[in-house]
This record gives sequence, structure tokens and C-alpha cells, in this order.
Amino acid sequence: ESGLSSRGPAPPDGQNVPAPGPDFLIFPPVERHLEIPGVQNYARVALLSATPSEVIAARYTRQGLMVIDRSAFQVVAAAAFRQDYASISFGQLMNDLARSRDGLLVRGSFLQDNGLSIGDPLSLAVRSGQTPEIPITYTIRGVFDTFPIVGIEAIDQPFIGHMEYTFERLG
Repeated sequence: ESGLSSRGPAPPDGQNVPAPGPDFLIFPPVERHLEIPGVQNYARVALLSATPSEVIAARYTRQGLMVIDRSAFQVVAAAAFRQDYASISFGQLMNDLARSRDGLLVRGSFLQDNGLSIGDPLSLAVRSGQTPEIPITYTIRGVFDTFPIVGIEAIDQPFIGHMEYTFERLG
């Protein structure tokens, strides 16, 4: 039994009718990933739709917010980080993100293109799945050029933020 998803109660026997109510997912405890042969560690990561609210240079067509469980992600991703990804070490980048719950990491080119600085607030209209956009204000805490995560290359302008803070704001 995977326990990964559910659509509510099963329909009555012999009927192929979806159960009423919203779709939802049930996830087993994340620690169960460690039971998979070869898995040594894990980190929770989610990619959300995000659009800057006030600024922003129009050249970015695919923007996204990658939210991470920072302490777990630091352990898992540190080995994949290279010196040319940022002007500072991966540990320092994660420490910069940790400076506040609303911390956000952005590409250096994004700061330059929009006249922003570290410490500035940035409001993002964030959406998870089919939910309506919700404005969330972050504080820019650090800068990177490339981030060590699969799939991020498909985003013109990625933002990296705290998972807990973001999901608390999304409700």
C-alpha cells in the first residue's frame, strides 16, 4: 500500500462514480523515504507558480517559487553545489536564507534588472495547483546564479524560499 493519494471515500460497489468533495493527497511520513533501498537522506521541495507583484523586468516569462525545507535541503544538496553557482559558499547561502522566516534567494541578474538589493521586500503572487493566487511578501536575503536542484533550469526566474513560511501563508 503506497498511501500516497486518495479521492475521499470509495463509491458504492458496482458504481464507477467519483466521490463528492475536493481532491486531496495523503502523504506517508517523509521518514518512510529512508526505507527505500539506496535512499540515504531526503528533503522536501515544492515548485509553485509565483509572479512578482510590483516590479519587474518583462523578460522573465517563466517564473517560479521553489520552496524548501532549508535544514534538510542543505544536507542533501550541499554535495551538488559548485563554486560557480554563487559568489559565496552553499552553507553561507543557506545561512542567508535562514536569517528570517520570510527570507528569499534570487538570481543576481534579477536584482540588477529591477534595481533591488538584499534586504528589500518582494511581494510574490503565489499559487499552488489550482488555488487562487495569494500575495506573499518575502525579504530578499541572498543571491545565486545557479541553484542545485533538478527542474529549476526550466524556470527563467526562480525564487527560493522557506516551505513552512510559504505554506502557512497559503493556508
